[in-house]
Formats: sequence, C-alpha cells, structure tokens
Amino acid sequence: MSDRSIGGGVRLPESSRGDRATQVGSTQHFTDGIVLGSGPGIRTGLESHLEAQGTLLLAARPEVQDLVEQVLFEWFDEDGEIHKHYIDLVATERDGTVIGVPWGV
Repeated sequence: MSDRSIGGGVRLPESSRGDRATQVGSTQHFTDGIVLGSGPGIRTGLESHLEAQGTLLLAARPEVQDLVEQVLFEWFDEDGEIHKHYIDLVATERDGTVIGVPWGV
C-alpha cells in the first residue's frame, strides 16, 4: 500500500482494483467514479448509469463484503481458443459466495 496522505492527515482513496481501467470521460455516454468502503475507501470506475445504480445498491447490502469492477474472466471455446471478457462488477458476500454481475447483458 502506498502513502496516499496529504497535508493535515487526510488519506486519499486507494486506486481501483479492476483489471481494466474504465473510461474517464465521454461526450457520448455516462462515465463516473465513486469511492466505496470504509476509511479512505477504494476508487471504483463506472461506465454506465445502470452500473452506478447497481453498484450503489449492492454496496448497501449487508451481506456484500467486497466489490471489484472490471474483473478479467478468461474462457476457451470448443476449439481451445482462449477468449477474454471483463465482468462489470464482482461481488463477494460474507459467506464467501462470489457473484459476477454483467450489467450490459
């Protein structure tokens, strides 16, 4: 963990833990960023209004322990060719259940 403090003892949020950087700004569609977690929190990038709404709803659920956006998922087809897909949001619940949420599907 890096020292992300600035004068006066204020700590900045940690960087996103996603495997892919989200778009910072667009004139064509919604982009956003929020800070989740306790203390200084963790930056979370969002690329649609639906992602923003859903992420805030999941973050408010008591059984959700962790949220990470843009998580790499690799899979292979029947020919053995490897493909990559980024899952919009992955939620980990307190009981260890891991759920991938593809908002755009």
